[in-house]
Amino acid sequence: MTDNTHLLALVEFIMDTDTPLSRQSTTVSDEASTLVVNRAGMSIANSFKAYLGDTPLVLEFAGCFILALISNFAPAYILRIQLNEREIPYQLTENGDVLLNMYINNPYGYDGNGAETIPGWLLLVLVLLLPLIMITVLGIRSRIKYDLHSSLCAFWFTFGSTLVITNTSKLYCGYFRPNFYSYCEFDTDTLECDSDTENQRESFPSGHASVSMCTMTLLTLLFLGKIGLHQNHQIRISSAEHRASTSSLYVKKRLLSILSALPVCLGIFISLSRVHDNFHHPADIVGGGMIGIGCALFSYGLWYPSVYSAGAGNPLQAELER
Repeated sequence: MTDNTHLLALVEFIMDTDTPLSRQSTTVSDEASTLVVNRAGMSIANSFKAYLGDTPLVLEFAGCFILALISNFAPAYILRIQLNEREIPYQLTENGDVLLNMYINNPYGYDGNGAETIPGWLLLVLVLLLPLIMITVLGIRSRIKYDLHSSLCAFWFTFGSTLVITNTSKLYCGYFRPNFYSYCEFDTDTLECDSDTENQRESFPSGHASVSMCTMTLLTLLFLGKIGLHQNHQIRISSAEHRASTSSLYVKKRLLSILSALPVCLGIFISLSRVHDNFHHPADIVGGGMIGIGCALFSYGLWYPSVYSAGAGNPLQAELER
C-alpha cells in the first residue's frame, strides 16, 4: 500500500461520521455552541438586572412610555379641551334649494364608501409596530451603552408628544374634512348631520401625517447616526492605500445614508394618501408633517448628538461618561 493510499484511508476514517473521533469532535462543537448561548443569555440577564437597578433610567423610560399610552386621549380627558364645533356651512335659496360648500363635499373615501389606502390597523403596523421592532433590534445589536434605552425613550417620547400636539390641535381648530357632508351624513331636509361621530370636524392637522412622519423621521435619524457619515472626518490620511480604503468606506456610507431616507419616503406616501382618499386637505398634511418632523428632531436631540457630529449614533449619556 502506497503513502497516498494510507493518506486516503486516514481521511476516510476521520470523515466517517460513525467513528469515535468524529463523534467526539461533534460533541465538543455542540458543547462550545451551548456555552456561547449560555454566556450570551447570562450577559443579557445581567445587563437587564443592572438596568433595573438604575432608578433614574427606569423612571425616564417609564415616563416616556406612559406619555405614549395617554397621548391619544389626554387632550380631551386630561387637558379638557373641547371640540370647536363650527356651524355647518350651507345656503338656502329663494326656491328652497340647499347650496353646499363644494370644498368639503367630496366622496367619503376614495371609493365613496369610506375606503382608505392606509387604514388605521395598517398605520399602526407601519408606523408603530415595525419601527419599534427595528429600533429594538438596532439597539441590542449595537452593543453601545445606553443605546437601547435612549432609542426606545426617543421613540416613545416623539410618538407621545406628536399625538398630544396633533389631537390638541384637532380639537382646538375643529376644521371640516374634505368629505364633511358625506362623512357626517348631512340631511338637506333637517340641515343637520345624522352621524353621531365628530371625527369629520377633526381635519387639521392630519394624524396620519404627523404620526408617520415622526416615527419615520426618527428611524431615519437613528440609521444615519449608526452609519456615522461625519465620524472621524477630521483625521488626516497619509498613505495612498489608506486613502483608497477610506474612499470606499465613505462611498458605502453615502449610499447607506441615501437608503436611510426610505422610511421618510414611506411617511410621505402615507401622508399623501390622505389627500387622495378625501380625508384631508393639503394644508392638513403639511401641518401634520411639520409637527411629526419637529417632534422627531427634538426627541432625537434629547438623547443623541447631531447626525453631523463626530459622535453621531452614540447616546449623549455614553458620550459624557467617556
